[in-house]
This record gives sequence, structure tokens and C-alpha cells, in this order.
Amino acid sequence: MKRGFTLLELLISIGVISLVTIVLTQILFSTMHVNTKTEIMKEVKQNGDFALGVMVRMIHNAQVIGSVCDGTPASLISMTNLDGGTTDFTCMSDSSVFRIASNSAFLTSSKVTLTGSGCSDALTFTCVTEANNSKNIQISFSLAQVGTPPAAYETASTTFQTNVSVRSQ
Repeated sequence: MKRGFTLLELLISIGVISLVTIVLTQILFSTMHVNTKTEIMKEVKQNGDFALGVMVRMIHNAQVIGSVCDGTPASLISMTNLDGGTTDFTCMSDSSVFRIASNSAFLTSSKVTLTGSGCSDALTFTCVTEANNSKNIQISFSLAQVGTPPAAYETASTTFQTNVSVRSQ
């Protein structure tokens, strides 16, 4: 009696191996896409958190807010610091990228851009004078990664918004 595999057994084992290979390949590609999306979201979130943190600290500790404080949204805020120097926060165009900037530096990297139709509506500061004559400023902006991602599921965009009370004044 001859020992060996029949053609049917070989076809079934090749089919099972092919199916397992396809499933493992799909898992590998899904993992790679999730990692890419996570890295892009991390970059956007870190840039936004850093910019928001710097602006909140500077505004909170400002001696004087030089911007109009009537509840009208503005794309620039100007303040006098505790050391007597002035600082402005605004949106600036750096090539095709809209970035948050102060007098001395950009607060966001060139890997992310402010979203909106232009600088005039991408970053807004809304200053309101409260009943006790204190000033409350709402900061609002959205960041997205620069360029068009190769796949729609790799798109990363996050909105940042907070309120800051000016300590002095």
C-alpha cells in the first residue's frame, strides 16, 4: 500500500494556509494604519496643547489686555506682560501653512495648520468684560495635519477651546 497525500488533501491544506495568510496580512495592515493615525493625532494634539498652554499662561498673567473687550471675536489679542513688554498672539501664514504665532516665535510646528478659510477666522479670541470689571477671554481654534493624507481614515483634526480669566486688571 502506498503512503502519501491525495490531491484533495493538498488543495485543502493550500486553501487553509492561504486563508490564514490573508487574515494575518489584513491584521498587519490594520495595525499599521492605526499606528499612523495615532502618530498624526498625537502631533496635532501636542501642538494644540502646547500653544493653548502658552497663551493661557500669558493671558492669565497679563497686566493689561490691550484688545477690545466687547464680546466681538478677533483674530489677534494684544497684552502687556508683567515685565512691561507687549505680546501679541495671532495667526500667521508660513508658506501654505497657517500657524499660531507670538511676537517672538511660532507656537505650532510646520507639520500642522490652523483650519479655516484663512487667518481671519482660524484663530479667535473673544474678550468679555464681566460685571466685576474682570476680563474673560475665550480662545478657539482647530488644527489639522498639513497636506492630504494618502487615505481618508488617516485624516487628523482637533478643535481646541478654553476660557481664561485675566488675573490683574
